[in-house]
Amino acid sequence: MKKQSFNGISRTPEAPADVGIKQLGYSSLAVFLAGETAIVVGTLLFFFNRGLDSNTIFICLGCTMLFFLLFTIAAYIYTRNIWNRVFISEDRLLSISMISTDAIFSVDTNFIVTAWSKGAEKVFGYSQKDAVGSSIAIILPDDFLKHDQEMMDTLFEKGIIHLHRSFRKTKDGRILPVDISASTLTLPDGQVAGFLIAIRDISNQVRMEKELRESAEHLEESRERYRNLFESSNDGLLYLGPDRRILQCNKAFADMLEYPRDELEGVSFQDVTPPEWRAVDDDVFANQLPGTGRSDEYAKDFIRKDGSRVPVLIRAWMVRDSKRNPIGAWVIARDISERMQYEDFIRETIARLEDACDELQETDRLNTEFVAVVSHELRAPLAAIQSSLDTLKSLRESMGSPDEIELMEILSKGIHRLSHLVTDLMDLTRIETGQLGLDSSIVNASDITSRVAALYQSSFNEKGLDLRLEQPDGPCPLDCDPRRVEQVLTNLVENALKFTEEGEVVIRLERTPNRVIYSVSDTGPGVPPELHEKIFEKFYTPSLPESGNKPGIGLGLAISRGIVKAHGGSMWVESHENAGVTFAFYLPGDPNVP
Repeated sequence: MKKQSFNGISRTPEAPADVGIKQLGYSSLAVFLAGETAIVVGTLLFFFNRGLDSNTIFICLGCTMLFFLLFTIAAYIYTRNIWNRVFISEDRLLSISMISTDAIFSVDTNFIVTAWSKGAEKVFGYSQKDAVGSSIAIILPDDFLKHDQEMMDTLFEKGIIHLHRSFRKTKDGRILPVDISASTLTLPDGQVAGFLIAIRDISNQVRMEKELRESAEHLEESRERYRNLFESSNDGLLYLGPDRRILQCNKAFADMLEYPRDELEGVSFQDVTPPEWRAVDDDVFANQLPGTGRSDEYAKDFIRKDGSRVPVLIRAWMVRDSKRNPIGAWVIARDISERMQYEDFIRETIARLEDACDELQETDRLNTEFVAVVSHELRAPLAAIQSSLDTLKSLRESMGSPDEIELMEILSKGIHRLSHLVTDLMDLTRIETGQLGLDSSIVNASDITSRVAALYQSSFNEKGLDLRLEQPDGPCPLDCDPRRVEQVLTNLVENALKFTEEGEVVIRLERTPNRVIYSVSDTGPGVPPELHEKIFEKFYTPSLPESGNKPGIGLGLAISRGIVKAHGGSMWVESHENAGVTFAFYLPGDPNVP
């Protein structure tokens, strides 16, 4: 077949082809009738030239007419049968093109559309009126040669192509992926009259293929992740069949039991389980898994290859097929050997700590008892020494020398300081043993602050400091041991006097509906935040060399906080370094007084 030029497709509409099956039939019938007339006229001329009589001529003419009549009838019947077959084929083709969702159309040798199906209208958006008579270029993308040159070469050489994958353009400019099938339309003399083309829109198919590829890629990624998780897991993983034989296990499980992995495949789950644990496994697989599909975590042992045991935690999951029938189980096993060793170590450590705590408590009890006994034993001789010294001072005042009087004064201060220390030690012992007795009564809280302020006013004046008292007007009832509360407030004021070199000290009393708050504020060096709790510990003394004062032994604040707690209150400090300090404590107010 002569190869056509595919590059010469016109992209502009042209006149429709004037060739059709009906026109061809009408032309053939006209030629047949003209031939018959020519034969009759020729016969008449032949006989007239022979000089035959009219009867003979009419007989011959009648025979000739009869022959041509019979021939015409036979030709009519033959032609009618041919026409019927043609019409039947045409009707079938028309029916197929009308019901098919594919685009079916024909073009002539100049690639002008000569027929256009309903499917073609739906696929490309061009109506039959728009398409017939137009160039096929209306549905060709600009780069169609890149996809279709090989297809056209095959069509010209073989006369037919099947399902060539390409692209076509719709009326609204969309590019569709399509499958193309085509064949040549050949006349009886072998000439090509055109092409019959069927195009199927495969957009959905391409999209499904893409989704299938992506699903396959995701599935492969999931499988790869599963393999990575399966192999990289530190826990033992194994898959059991319905008979509880190991069908698959990871390296961690094989290493846990010290087996080569291939030796474990096919081994029964019970073969690596001690006899005393098999009943537990039977209960899990027979009762838990069929009911809930998974087991609770439980402990058991496995048997290593050398016969030793490894303690593990087990959890299992049932695996079912599409019909919900059980087909196996996944098991995860965690080696807890190190954890059990650690737990044993923790238990032993706790036991040792408890023993040490008991020893420390006993030591602390003995220390407390010792301090209490020593304090009690020192108190009596100190009182006797102080009494004797007072008597001696009264006797020597008139006839003693100034040096003797000064020495006795120093001795008196030392004895007083030692007596105060013994008293503090006894108070601390009572607080720690819970034996601090309170002699509570309803008092006016303002009286306590007034007494303390009056007691220390002269000392503040001698040091050149201001002492201010701030308290509400009127009575401020408080249920407390006034002697102990005054002891706490006195301790705070003494500390403020000791560590404040200039400025003022404020004793403040406040009352809320549920509590009474005492506070002592100074303008001293302050306390850094990291020491706010440390200073309340017993025997802690802050180093403040710039103050020039000798610190005590660190019992005052510890005793003060203990007294406040014994009243059901709380003590705290508010301060920043080099910004002064405020010590405050609250006591529960009298609930019976509005």
